[in-house]
Amino acid sequence: MYHFKKIEISDIPWDKIESCYDHIVFKSKAWVGYLIQNKKITPFILGIYKEERLLGYFIGSKFKFIFTVIASPFEGWTTPFQGLSMVDSVSVNQRIEIYKELIQFLFKSGECSYFQATDFQLEVANVAHSTLKYEIYPSYILDLTPKIEELFRNMNSGARRQIKASQGRGIIIRST
Repeated sequence: MYHFKKIEISDIPWDKIESCYDHIVFKSKAWVGYLIQNKKITPFILGIYKEERLLGYFIGSKFKFIFTVIASPFEGWTTPFQGLSMVDSVSVNQRIEIYKELIQFLFKSGECSYFQATDFQLEVANVAHSTLKYEIYPSYILDLTPKIEELFRNMNSGARRQIKASQGRGIIIRST
């Protein structure tokens, strides 16, 4: 059985969240800051525990629409994935169990009336055999770890043209 602890905005451990094995930019301090500034959302972060051991975090936002919503993310945020950030690798079925208990916690505690999450670690086959309600949204994930030259070589000419046009308008592309 999992339990969840709400983390106040001033106490969000961004360094720990950003060191999780399944971390992506859309769960970072910088991206959440962008959402706060441009989408006027309030971060909603929970620690996920089993017994007293920290397993990870739920990264999302809370806002009032007609009713209280917790979303990770919500449509229109230009954010494709958020969801769980786990300290150690967990199976898809464990993620599903965490979501089931998380949803029960959120509704029983009165935190929200509507919940949604988009998590790139979930697999349709596993979710389809669970009690979770789901929708499939097509997406594309690009591995940015190769060198820039290799990424450009693998792009079609239209994509290369758009990037060169963006550079001409002042966008800087660099690798770190």
